[in-house]
Amino acid sequence: MDKLYDFVRNNRGLFDDGPLNGGHEARFRRKLDRIGRRSHSPAVRWALAAGAAAVVFFGAMLCRDGLRENPVQAEIDLYNRSLEALTRDIVDVSERRGEDTSEMKTIIRDISNDTVPLYEQLPDELGDEKKARILKKYFNLKLKAVRQLRAQLSDADE
Repeated sequence: MDKLYDFVRNNRGLFDDGPLNGGHEARFRRKLDRIGRRSHSPAVRWALAAGAAAVVFFGAMLCRDGLRENPVQAEIDLYNRSLEALTRDIVDVSERRGEDTSEMKTIIRDISNDTVPLYEQLPDELGDEKKARILKKYFNLKLKAVRQLRAQLSDADE
């Protein structure tokens, strides 16, 4: 500790935090002027700023277009959620009755699965709205069959 104390006492000038000597502002001003002269002219800076703003704008437009929901995908997601909920209901009823649920799951899988899904078979010439209407009718038929299966289980339960 004594060595540190002696070093600080002998080298007080290194630790001086008082006001700077005269002329320091002029030195820093000269350095800033040199840096300022090396940078681009105001016209170039404005052009760079406008280019950066354009890049941000077009990037935001691309992101916004990517977030727009596809009606076909919305119908598929709705069908999958509905089918999953109905499947859970049917499996719960089967379990309460003490039956093997694998048979019910197989029946539901037979109803819901296609070798080639309809949405992949629809021609590209159809618009997304028309595809969504076709899929909605098709999925409603499948869900109706699963609901009938659930109703039959409920009727047999009573």
